[in-house]
Amino acid sequence: MGTSMGQWLLSPAQLAWLVAFVATALPYTFSQGKEFGDYEVAVKCTPIFLLMGWVFSLRDKLTGKSAILLLAALWFSMCGDAALVSPDRFVLGVVFFRTAHFFFIALYSQGFKYNPYPSIMCFALCVGSMINLQDVLVNNVELRFTLITYMIAFAVDVLCAICGTKHNWQVASFGVVLFALSDTLLSTNKFLMPIPNSHALIHITYYLGQLLMTVGVLLPQET
Repeated sequence: MGTSMGQWLLSPAQLAWLVAFVATALPYTFSQGKEFGDYEVAVKCTPIFLLMGWVFSLRDKLTGKSAILLLAALWFSMCGDAALVSPDRFVLGVVFFRTAHFFFIALYSQGFKYNPYPSIMCFALCVGSMINLQDVLVNNVELRFTLITYMIAFAVDVLCAICGTKHNWQVASFGVVLFALSDTLLSTNKFLMPIPNSHALIHITYYLGQLLMTVGVLLPQET
């Protein structure tokens, strides 16, 4: 799926995509978002769009359907970013991110080798998330199905990131963990209690998680 380490050299154009991703992620991360007014959606979505550009520039280094699956996962993540700018579109945002996880699952499950220990961990992650949000799940019928299916999809994503053999599972798994941390911060801040500097913490873990989940596909599998 990925490249050999010797081939992991970026051209100036490919490096420019990566630098642009970092450069555009920082302003939104260390703001409150609302300062950008009507441009907030564009500012928030630009880093993932640039990450997609980076992946597209490296598409020849990916095998099979990996490039398509990765680009689709990032595309639906970007759609989720856009939806979550508006509180009224929270459910839509979760649906977009759930779809992104489906594509990550298809990507990471290639060469899947079952291991009981990650399976237990992912089951515990899913149950723990439901317990953490039990009041929301019990009292909000509209959110119940969406959040439960999202948690299940995320847990399966984590499992596939760990147990897949066609990508660098160490890097991908670290990225998924950061993504999970971002989700935990977001849901805690939204439903349970305010978290100081929540905007920065949520987006640092989110953007870095997305980057590592992507790099995990491009790097060779460690043996």
